[in-house]
Amino acid sequence: MEKIMISELPKADMLLILEALDYTAMNTKIEAYSKLKDNIIEELMKISGVPLDRIIDFLES
Repeated sequence: MEKIMISELPKADMLLILEALDYTAMNTKIEAYSKLKDNIIEELMKISGVPLDRIIDFLES
């Protein structure tokens, strides 16, 4: 499986991606978008050391 690094992506871009995934998941009811968003958030928590309840605040800062 090929992988890409999300650690080099600007926080504003990552926030936009997460919001787009959330919007798409809610409006299409396709579970894969929600799972992808969750996977990205998990990886961001590992990279940043920020807990789940503060990750969006971290990205907005």
